[in-house]
Amino acid sequence: MSQTLKPASPEAPRWRTLSSRLAPILRIAASYVPLVLTLVAFAQCVSFSLEYGANVPCSDNWPFVELHERFANGTLRFKHLFAMHNEHLLFVPRVMFALLGWATNHNMHAQALLSLPQLFIVLMVILLASARAFGFSWYKPPWWFAPVPFLLFTSTQSRNLLCSFQSGFITAIPLSVLAYYLLFRFMDVTESDSRARRARIAYFSGAAVLATLGGFSMAMGVCAFPAGLLILLLRRPIQRRYLVAWLAVGAAVWATYVRFYIVSASTDHDNIVAATASKLDELLGRLVTFTVEMLGAPLGGSASDALAAGAIVLVAHVACVIALWRASSLGRASFFFAMSLHALMTCGLVAIGRVHLGGDNALNSRYVTLVVPFWVGTLALAALARQAAREQGRPSRQELGALLTGVSLCICSFAAGSAWLNSDKNGARQRKQIWSQAHSVIRGKNPDKIYADRWRALGLDLPKR
Repeated sequence: MSQTLKPASPEAPRWRTLSSRLAPILRIAASYVPLVLTLVAFAQCVSFSLEYGANVPCSDNWPFVELHERFANGTLRFKHLFAMHNEHLLFVPRVMFALLGWATNHNMHAQALLSLPQLFIVLMVILLASARAFGFSWYKPPWWFAPVPFLLFTSTQSRNLLCSFQSGFITAIPLSVLAYYLLFRFMDVTESDSRARRARIAYFSGAAVLATLGGFSMAMGVCAFPAGLLILLLRRPIQRRYLVAWLAVGAAVWATYVRFYIVSASTDHDNIVAATASKLDELLGRLVTFTVEMLGAPLGGSASDALAAGAIVLVAHVACVIALWRASSLGRASFFFAMSLHALMTCGLVAIGRVHLGGDNALNSRYVTLVVPFWVGTLALAALARQAAREQGRPSRQELGALLTGVSLCICSFAAGSAWLNSDKNGARQRKQIWSQAHSVIRGKNPDKIYADRWRALGLDLPKR
């Protein structure tokens, strides 16, 4: 019996064999690139804070010597913790400062480093919320997430990273973002049994407590309640009992804040009076310009650059909201809506209180941290709009529009994150300002000079006159 021999198949080129073996490895490696970039951005931020931080009180921190004196003498009471500082009710920051001052012998550099864990908490919460909204594993974030850590840890916010007092200025942000995430999880749980009911109560109660603490951290923290209301309204079905409870807690926090604001002698009421003294049309124009400039502050540069960047991000945000509304995916994006609304309301409140100062006050580095959540939220909304268009088989031009919006935002975000290219310049300039102000106090050329000797009495090693 004859056997027919098959012709020998040509041998595959060696480069194809090699590429077929490397492709799976490269795909796995690429999936971890955003996580690696996250660690790189955080490491840069830590290095920046360690290198340029200063162990001296900074700006509003000088009068806080009374807090540490009372804590050391055992005379600290709740009325001292709830005292207003300008327009802020700094209960949570005061508790943090008192405990850390006792633990570190009033090391101001250690107090400034408190900003790092707070920013890291914000990043991790956004990552977890994104994983639930998009359906990916938290340790394998998609490529659109790559700019997020560079935005959150940008050196453009140098004052919040290096100034001791500013670590308390941003405390409301992690508290509010955590509250939104718990509300987001709360709406995912159905009351199928007693265990699920307890979980819902725990999520909601935790969110209310965190939002309340945020309101007692800084003036903009009270915005957590109207922003959190979006999550309860956009997710279906609407939980009326919990909605009423959220409104009640929010009203109580707002009433408490207003009460302390009105009776406080330390609050600078002239800010609002001066801002409203001019013509209404001029005032509205200045408020809008200030707000948009503040939205573009993470990009750095001049006021015109910030105004253009703020306008681009604001228009992109509105476009993403419309796209998600048409795709009936507003509830899925409610966490990012709440985070963005909080940042936008913060810009409005800062504009009301600071617009009379004029100049480039909207570009102050301490405001950058307050605005970054709006950029991150807009970036996530663009990615959600594109994913919703793909899932629902919508026309390719809508998907393309969402993709182009996301790409443009990524470019702007990386441009904002590229501030690390100028990190030495930002850090050196901010450190010089901190030391210059400290020497002005110590040499008796500043109204805070009365506090220098009291800080020394507590053990803080300040330079001599």
